[in-house]
Amino acid sequence: MSHLDKNYFDKLENRIKFLESILPFEYSLSQLSNMCKKSNNTILKHLKVNYEMGEDFYLKGARIWVKREIVFVIKENYVKN
Repeated sequence: MSHLDKNYFDKLENRIKFLESILPFEYSLSQLSNMCKKSNNTILKHLKVNYEMGEDFYLKGARIWVKREIVFVIKENYVKN
């Protein structure tokens, strides 16, 4: 790998770290359902069937929270551009 390639990958890695730092680590079920334009029930059923409670999504207080990685996957499934 040349010096230019390494420099390019370093810059790319820094940009990725920056983007990850400004995105929330978790999203509420309501936020996710609004992003997907689906009901809370639809998203919750999808979560229960395809993901692990406590690991991928969890209850905190009176709200259900979904991890960022799972949110991106669900949005790919439900949001058609």
